[in-house]
Amino acid sequence: MDLQSVKNNKQLMEKYREINVYDGWWDFMYETFKERMESVGIAVTDIYFSGFWSQGDGACFEGFIGNSPLYMEKHYPKKNQYPFIKKLVSEGGNVHFHVKHHGHYYHENSIRTEIIVDDFNGVMSAPTELQQQVLERWDEELNKEVTEFETDATIQFQGYMRGLYRDLEKEYDYLVSDDAVAEAIIANDLVEVQDDNQQSVLQAVKEGDTSDRSRGSDSNHQQLGACGA
Repeated sequence: MDLQSVKNNKQLMEKYREINVYDGWWDFMYETFKERMESVGIAVTDIYFSGFWSQGDGACFEGFIGNSPLYMEKHYPKKNQYPFIKKLVSEGGNVHFHVKHHGHYYHENSIRTEIIVDDFNGVMSAPTELQQQVLERWDEELNKEVTEFETDATIQFQGYMRGLYRDLEKEYDYLVSDDAVAEAIIANDLVEVQDDNQQSVLQAVKEGDTSDRSRGSDSNHQQLGACGA
C-alpha cells in the first residue's frame, strides 16, 4: 500500500492519528532545549508543558543562570549594559538567578523568580580604607542594577519558554500530520482487510497486538508531563 493510498483511507488514518505521540515523544526535544540553554549560560532542571488546545496551555521550565560570564556575554554584549554586574562577574562573583514553576498552569507566566547577587566586598579584598570605600561605592551601583537585571532576565527566560512551546507544538503537529501518520502505518504494516461479515476492519498484517503501536492517544490530551534532569 503506497503513501497516498493510506492517506486516502480516512478511517485508517483517524484510527491511528496519534500513533506517533506515545509517552515520551518530547524527550529528544527536552534534551535539545537543555543543550541550547546551556550554550547561553542557563541550566534547566525541569520542563513542564500542556497542550495544545486550551488558552492556558504553554510551557515553562525551572532552572537558573548556571554560567554567569557566559550568560552576560550572550545576552548583554554591549559595554554599557550592566557594567557593574559584568565587573563583579569578571572578578569571580556570580549572579544567582533562579526560576521555579508556580501555580496550576504551565506557561511562561506560571513562574516565580529569585535573585541573589554577590557583592564586591565579598569577592575582592580591600587592604586599604580607600579601596574599601571604592568597593562600597561599587556595591551601591551594583544594587541599582540588580532590580532591572531581574526584570530583564525574567523576560529573557519567558521568551525561551514561549519558544520551547512553539517548538513542541510544531513537532506535535508534524507527528499527527497525514504524512507522518501514513508513514507510521506503513512502517508498522497496518492495512485494511475484510472480516467474515465483509465489514471493513483494521488490523496489523504481522501477528501480535497492535495496541503498543497506537498507545498514548488519551493521555496526550491531558497534562503532557515533566522532565527532570
